Amino acid sequence: MKNTIKGLASVLASALACLSANSYAQTQASVAAYDCSAQTQIPAAECNALKGLFASTAGESWTDNSNWGTGNPGDWAGVFLIGVAPNQNVNSLAMDSNNLSGSLNSSLGSLTLLREANFSNNNLSGAIPSSFSALVNMRRLFLFGNQLTGGIPDIFTNWNNVLLVSIANNPDLGGSIPNSLGANNSIERIFLQNAALTGAIPSNLGDRTNLNLIDLSGNALTGQIPVSLAADPATPANVDFSNNQLDADGAGVALTPGALATWAAGGVQRTLSGQTVPAGPGGGASSVAAVPATPLWSLMMISMAFFLFHRFQKSAAKES
Repeated sequence: MKNTIKGLASVLASALACLSANSYAQTQASVAAYDCSAQTQIPAAECNALKGLFASTAGESWTDNSNWGTGNPGDWAGVFLIGVAPNQNVNSLAMDSNNLSGSLNSSLGSLTLLREANFSNNNLSGAIPSSFSALVNMRRLFLFGNQLTGGIPDIFTNWNNVLLVSIANNPDLGGSIPNSLGANNSIERIFLQNAALTGAIPSNLGDRTNLNLIDLSGNALTGQIPVSLAADPATPANVDFSNNQLDADGAGVALTPGALATWAAGGVQRTLSGQTVPAGPGGGASSVAAVPATPLWSLMMISMAFFLFHRFQKSAAKES
């Protein structure tokens, strides 16, 4: 009896696996055969861009690929439209945590009315398409938690409505921070931590009046912290510089523990721990310990400085 049950279970499992494989194959085939010129819901170029996304990111293996290749594109899982039929456009792509692999297709640049694209927490590799520069209506771009490479392309110049860019936790991304990222006053939050970024921090990042948070931690950024990011009052209010290779603040003062404490006294809220800074001529590199940028810490440091100064004065007076 037990052997019979096990045999039936095995047959059922095989049948389910076969059905699943056939389902994937049918989805892949139906998307490839889908005639974008026959539908009138969105422009054919946008429809073809969606087909390209499916093909380039192994859509047959997505966690949810329901309705792709059937009906209208507005019915496809993760696709959201704007406008009134038949004059609609792709407005949002919700592809986060959906088991996408492969690379993002350059034809996504055809989605010119796209306002949000969430590709976070997948297995995407390859480069961020330079064609993304055409996505001038983008407000929120999420690419964090992938395996992207090739650096951050200079795509942000005309993103005049962008609010948030997150390309964090792509450990092999590399390259530098493009100046165009700081070219828009609309941007509010930037997340670039743990992305193997090198080079200097663009000076214009601190000039953005709406920017309130930047996380640049866990990279290999070098050079001075721009003056615009060391201003008081601070704009943006919060920047995480920790675990980089920055060597001086906005005034060119070396990032020693004492200098960091003085800088913190101005009320600038910054996280600066874990910097590898020069120890001076002939000396090796040294690591800067964590210095919380808070008024309480500043008062403690100032009080200690006064205490030591008065002790020194008393000692000198006794000796004389």
